[in-house]
Amino acid sequence: METPFRHAVASFLCFSSSCVIYFYLLFSDKFLCCSILFSCCAVACIIHFVINDDSLRQVVACSMLLGCVYAMGLYLCTKGFWRQPSCVGLYLCVLSFFHFSEFFSIALFSSKSLSTDSFLLNHSVEYWIAAISSWFEYVVELYQFPSAKRQPLVTYIGLALVLIGELLRKAAIVNAGDCFTHLVSFRRRPEHQLITNGIYSICRHPSYTGWLLWSVGTQVLLCNPICTVLYAVISWKFLAERIRTEELLLVLFFGTKYTKYRAVVPSGIPFVR
Repeated sequence: METPFRHAVASFLCFSSSCVIYFYLLFSDKFLCCSILFSCCAVACIIHFVINDDSLRQVVACSMLLGCVYAMGLYLCTKGFWRQPSCVGLYLCVLSFFHFSEFFSIALFSSKSLSTDSFLLNHSVEYWIAAISSWFEYVVELYQFPSAKRQPLVTYIGLALVLIGELLRKAAIVNAGDCFTHLVSFRRRPEHQLITNGIYSICRHPSYTGWLLWSVGTQVLLCNPICTVLYAVISWKFLAERIRTEELLLVLFFGTKYTKYRAVVPSGIPFVR
């Protein structure tokens, strides 16, 4: 079994199994909880000593962590109702699934760039500052204006944005295959080709469009007005600068072929031609 596929299988199994176990644990009595928790610790210890591949150990650990976070989100969602969803529960679900699905999709469709960094958990300091800021805003507004956090329509609009963004981004990864990377390529790799079909025939940077919708959608979902605006502005500025840099390189790599493609297909980011 090739390493990327093995990592994809391990990631899926660990994410799903830890999600199921932890979700069941949350609804169980104390004795059963302790038994399951002890069993999980035992399995984790066995994995640590049996698996010799350090990268696989990291994949297992990250996937189990994300599975537990997803399970916690599901648990909180069950405490809400259709007309009054749990913002935090949905947020934990979409956040953990995003990071898991990034690694999983890269492992399956762009394996040449696969690493534990593909989880994007260590994306950047700025990413986690933004995330913590959104949590802080949610907690403060929950205590100061609790009714503002009970807006089912707003939450479902945010969830719709998140789902559309997630689908666009994963479609971009699948469509581009090994040409997709999380980092800007400053050198043309042998497998590097200009992708103009599929989702790339609709917009030039569908993964960035997906990221913008997903990131803003998480804040709409949480009913965070301040972070919704800040995420939109900061994400747009970051993506606009990244697109300019990337397109200079694409013109260098593909010449008039890319300029003709750019002339007829929009970037996918508002006000960025």
